[in-house]
Formats: sequence, C-alpha cells, structure tokens
Amino acid sequence: RDPIRDDAEWFVSYCANTLRVDVWLCTGDSTGTAQAIAREVGIRNVIAEALPSTKSECVAKLQQAAQGRRRRVGFVGDGVNDSPALAQADVGIALGVGAQVAVDAADVALMRAELGDCVTFFALSRAAFRTIIMNFCWAFCFNFVCLPVAAGLFYPRIYIPPLGAGIGMAMSSLLVVTTSLSLMGFKPPVRPMVSCSEETAPLACNRADSRAELPDPAVLGRSATNFPMSLP
Repeated sequence: RDPIRDDAEWFVSYCANTLRVDVWLCTGDSTGTAQAIAREVGIRNVIAEALPSTKSECVAKLQQAAQGRRRRVGFVGDGVNDSPALAQADVGIALGVGAQVAVDAADVALMRAELGDCVTFFALSRAAFRTIIMNFCWAFCFNFVCLPVAAGLFYPRIYIPPLGAGIGMAMSSLLVVTTSLSLMGFKPPVRPMVSCSEETAPLACNRADSRAELPDPAVLGRSATNFPMSLP
C-alpha cells in the first residue's frame, strides 16, 4: 500500500472540526487497506473497491436532499478514475500533479499535490466570501441611506450638497477597495507542531518533529487522496 502523507490526519481534522463537514474516503483499494487508512487519519465513512462509476454515484447520493435541503459535495482526487466524481461534485478539486483529464474535469486545480493546499484553498475561499458579503453590506447600507437623501426626498430639511455627494461616493468606493485589499494579509492555516515524549518514543518524536519543521508537508499516497466531502 502507498504511504500516508503526514498532513492527511490534519486535513481530515480541519475539515471535520473547523469546516464542520462530513469526510468520506472513496477509493478503489481493497476493503482492508481502505479501512486501515481510514482508521489512521480519522475517517469514519469508507467506500472501498470503488469503480469510477461508483465514485460518481457516491457523490450523487451524498448530494441528494436531506431534511428538505440539497447537500453540497466537494471531491478531492488526482487520477483518471476520479474524473467522473470530480465532474459530478459541486466543487471538484484536482491535485495538480494528477492526470490531465482529472484536472480538466475539476473546478479547482491545485498546483501542488499536497493536502495542505486544500486547507489553504478552503480557508481562502471562506475569507473571500466573507469579504464579498462585507462589501455588499457596505454598499447596500450606503446606497440605502444616502440615495434618498441625495435624490432630495427630505429636501429642504435634509439634503446633501453636490460636493458632499461626490466625496461620499468616493469614500464608499475607497471603503470597498480597502476591504478587498485586506485579503492581501491572508495567512493560511498552519499544521500544528507534532510533540511527543522523548522517553516513550524518542525515535518517532524526532521523525515527527523533523517533518513538522519542513515548510511544505510531505506527500500522501494516492490511496488516501479521494476525499468526497459533504458541505453544509
């Protein structure tokens, strides 16, 4: 079996605890291998020995309405067998070093084959969405309050002179641009440092600490890269 990437457990933990999504492992590997990998990285839902059509059907079933609400599903994969599921998912995420057909079928293509980049993508997407909502609220509130006054609805008791209206419009645009530029300060989540007792497992601790100090996490084998996620 392929080795598991060092950041796999952190990726699953981030999705389950921070994003509050259900994580599934859908792989073509044998049941024993899939169950072993799932136990190591903390995945409870496993579908093993899956054909390409099985993966697509799995995504379609997860998308079915639950309690009157259709679920959104994301799928992470890198192989040719993942292409149908990547196309079926609401958000298909292809690892950059995978097959070209998988990259073409996905909505998002990561430049590197690292699950840590998936975490960065999720965090950046949430930050960008929050910025969009904030800009919308700023623009809506400004126009809702100032447009009736500028149109002379309350004239002559309350009115805005042309100079004041021009300055206000410029300030509104400046506020939206400034809020958008705040994304330049975005910092991706960082995988926690691994710590353990030197007395109980000195060799394992040294290996874990050395991996945690690397700027880029190590690579996870293909057998654990097919993660369909049920998004809220």
